[in-house]
Amino acid sequence: MSESVGVSGNPVSFGGFGVSCRCMGGYLVALSHAPTEGAKGGTMKSINQKQAIEAIANLDSFEASALSAREVYNSRPPLGRLDSEDIVEFYEATHNSGGMVYIVYSYQTPIAWYVYSTNQWRIVDQKFSATTSKHQNYVRRGIAQSQFGKVAA
Repeated sequence: MSESVGVSGNPVSFGGFGVSCRCMGGYLVALSHAPTEGAKGGTMKSINQKQAIEAIANLDSFEASALSAREVYNSRPPLGRLDSEDIVEFYEATHNSGGMVYIVYSYQTPIAWYVYSTNQWRIVDQKFSATTSKHQNYVRRGIAQSQFGKVAA
């Protein structure tokens, strides 16, 4: 088993288990890989990234290569590479919302989430890569489509 030790905010991985941890504010927070099952059960559908815009507009669970989304209810979804400010907001949304949250991931990092109880979206401002920026734009287009109907590409 391989093991690496990290400093505050840096990942710590435990090889062979598919789990990594991050030290945050003196706490060791376990990060796991996003499962391929939504909160309502069943396998998520595989779609292409262009179809993801409509899936996001409809709050559907999906996998589209490195872009995916699912609903969670009172769970500990993976944090990926979120910075500490976004982690606080993410945990408030996923743990203090009192209900279901829809999360969009780029790779294993949550880049946007929708809290059903407040009817509000949050897209992280943090920049990761050109691909993740493209994924964040898909989320923006999906939100616009859900509010204003089909949006031109």
